[in-house]
Amino acid sequence: MVQGYTIQGNGGTGIDLTNNLTQIPSASAIWNVTVENLRIMNFNFSVETNACGNDIFYNDYMANGTNGFRGGIFFWGTHGCNITCCTISGTPAIDLDFVSSNNSITENNLSGGIWLQLGGSNTVDRNYWSDYLTKYSNATEIGSSGIGDTPYVFYSHGAVGVLQDNHPLMKPVALPLTGASPDSAVPEFPSVIIVAAVLFQWQQDYFLQKRCPLNKAVPAQISRK
Repeated sequence: MVQGYTIQGNGGTGIDLTNNLTQIPSASAIWNVTVENLRIMNFNFSVETNACGNDIFYNDYMANGTNGFRGGIFFWGTHGCNITCCTISGTPAIDLDFVSSNNSITENNLSGGIWLQLGGSNTVDRNYWSDYLTKYSNATEIGSSGIGDTPYVFYSHGAVGVLQDNHPLMKPVALPLTGASPDSAVPEFPSVIIVAAVLFQWQQDYFLQKRCPLNKAVPAQISRK
């Protein structure tokens, strides 16, 4: 059992799920992909999608340089995806464009915020934001819930209004793969270095709704239903 794969880049895109739809109109959209237990490092786009959906991102660590437009997950007209138990650092961490909607972003460690351009309705809740106490220095924990008493505003625009995480976490989510927060060093653990390649495993039924187990080492997988 391999404890983790690393996709290491120098610009470009780590995992490209666009299938060149903007260049090849006849290309088929890529749907129902699971990306799990990966470190995706030093790309302009850790993951990029286009006109697709129902993808799952679970227990992944994505870190890119913050000089210029270098981010984590970029959704272009993407719907019905689930991002949970991930650590994502970039500028931005997540980008939702061209009416990307019905996506769920919960219980992640995020550094770099979420950007929207012509965004639709999405669920963003119970995430740890690396700059939370910087933006809201008077925020305190509600009892022993681990939730801050001040919502985290991640986007505000006159035409859209204020979009916020109503239950921001006071401490980082402990991830099964790395235990890492956005501000920690790149996690060190045995891994296979993959350059410009990914592992695809085809399977029918995999992901069910689940919480983040603690301290559990699991193999890397990219699968498509």
